[in-house]
Amino acid sequence: MDIKKNVFIQNTSLDGVDTKEVLLSIGLSANGFIFSVLHQSTLELLLLGDYSINFEDSFNDNLLAIRPIFEEHKLTTKYFPNKRITVRNNRFALLPDTLFDKSQIESCLQIMHGTAGSKVEEYSDSLPSFAACNIYDIPVSLLQATRIIFPSAVYRHHASALLNYAAKFTSEENITTLIEVGERDFYMAVLDSQKLLFCNSFSYQTKEDFIYFILSVFTQLKIDVHTADVFLTGKIVEDSQLFSMLYKYIQKVSLISTPVCKSNSTVPVNQYAVLLQCE
Repeated sequence: MDIKKNVFIQNTSLDGVDTKEVLLSIGLSANGFIFSVLHQSTLELLLLGDYSINFEDSFNDNLLAIRPIFEEHKLTTKYFPNKRITVRNNRFALLPDTLFDKSQIESCLQIMHGTAGSKVEEYSDSLPSFAACNIYDIPVSLLQATRIIFPSAVYRHHASALLNYAAKFTSEENITTLIEVGERDFYMAVLDSQKLLFCNSFSYQTKEDFIYFILSVFTQLKIDVHTADVFLTGKIVEDSQLFSMLYKYIQKVSLISTPVCKSNSTVPVNQYAVLLQCE
């Protein structure tokens, strides 16, 4: 199983750090993982790693692949009382609180996304700000590996984290859209003040795919591209083809510039804003 280190930042040694004051965050997707250690009161980023890996259906293979990396950076030898694992996949669905039934998660996800390709466990995140609930599932092979390494971690879905972050950018006058761009997918949330209009993820191959999905959502929601505020985060920069294509059709588009944390690194850590946020 090949592992590629994309980004590594260490601003401060973890030796001597009071781990009760920090948040250990881990982001998992089918093709990689990210970890960070953030001081919750000072918002100082102590550590961040971004790795590419194609996870297997085998629990043992996944455990053997990722455990040494966490051990190398003392994330398993130290006690972190505040741990969360954010799962990034497209097998999720948002429901109004009034329709949520824990016993129906599996059947609901099967209707929305079909039968899972591997054994999974069902989870849900409450989103009280939107009177909604996010239901999703996680491959058992990943759960078993992460539970052994971080047995008391709290799990949540990436879409839930995105919505909590998007709420910070809402406007009383205009509809607000937050798009978080990944290597081959992106998450999109549309809010009218604190009212949730839309949230979904899309896979894309080309810049044309990227703009097509966004404009399709705007068309369906009857959003005026000339007045909507669109904020971008994730793996996108202003001189990229994706940004240029988006700006061609939507003028009020900008990268989120408000620092999400303090870092001495030249790496633009705002691309990890959804994962790093303290809630």
